[in-house]
Amino acid sequence: MRQWLGLLVALSLAPACRLSTRLPIFTASGNLRVTVDAWARLSNASGAVTATSKGADDVPEQMRRVNRDGLPSGAPVDLVYVVDTTGSMGDDINAAKAQMRATLADLTRQHPDRKVGIVAYRDRGDAYVARVVLALDVDERRIQAGIDSLRTGGGGDLREHVYAGLDMALHEQPWRPAASHHIVLIGDAPPHEDYADDPRTYASVMAEAARPELAVKIHTIGVTCDADCQKALAAEGER
Repeated sequence: MRQWLGLLVALSLAPACRLSTRLPIFTASGNLRVTVDAWARLSNASGAVTATSKGADDVPEQMRRVNRDGLPSGAPVDLVYVVDTTGSMGDDINAAKAQMRATLADLTRQHPDRKVGIVAYRDRGDAYVARVVLALDVDERRIQAGIDSLRTGGGGDLREHVYAGLDMALHEQPWRPAASHHIVLIGDAPPHEDYADDPRTYASVMAEAARPELAVKIHTIGVTCDADCQKALAAEGER
């Protein structure tokens, strides 16, 4: 009889156990763990800074942290922001826009010889997969205008084509040969690893970034998973 009772208890608990394994894993600050791990993989491989924001208002501070901790002093700097512009990123991009003047002033104080570029990325099926918003530029007004022009939309599933954004930054930006080269990747969703027909992959991006002529460090800022992100998460059953 005890054996039958044990079996019944085990069967009754099984669905709950299966359900618990599908709960999403977040960090204490609300960042999706799979994104944090993907970002750390990118930045650690290039010896760059890995940062995570505590919310939209914290994104500009993390951008300034990369300026302070990730960029070499006394050298010309080329810095390209590679930004996820899918629907879930609206609050984070608005916060960056609002404080971009202060962020640029902070960057210029530390690195007077600096250029800034912008690449936006989304995913397959969206209005674009990746595009250059601003080629590396020294003019503060054009940099501000580039940031202000960013609009969010698309998305729908959890993962985005992160590697397309990085690939475009590496290949389509006019990097100066004598400058120190840096990408700052900002997003809340992990990259697609399942596009078998696409040559833009983790391996291809890291190989290109490591070429001696480029030597690009990929800093990362992971942002919190908001309501739209969590809807996509629930739809896909990501953990």
